[in-house]
Amino acid sequence: MFPKKKEHHKEEQNPATVEQPKEQLSKGEKPAEELQKQIESLKKEKDDIFAKLQRVAADYDNYQKRSARQLADSIITRKIKS
Repeated sequence: MFPKKKEHHKEEQNPATVEQPKEQLSKGEKPAEELQKQIESLKKEKDDIFAKLQRVAADYDNYQKRSARQLADSIITRKIKS
């Protein structure tokens, strides 16, 4: 139905595997060491935020359980006084 596209067989260099000296890096590109440090920093930040999220979730769960107990205790106390 459609004609096949011609394949070009020229060797292409993968830009991710080609190392460039710092002075040849274009704007916005960072050396691998800087990127690795940034990755580690972001991983640590993610872990810290996740730990906080877990604590907040546990606090909320405890709050729900505590408020249900307090409500039940309040109802029982009112029935006993009546």
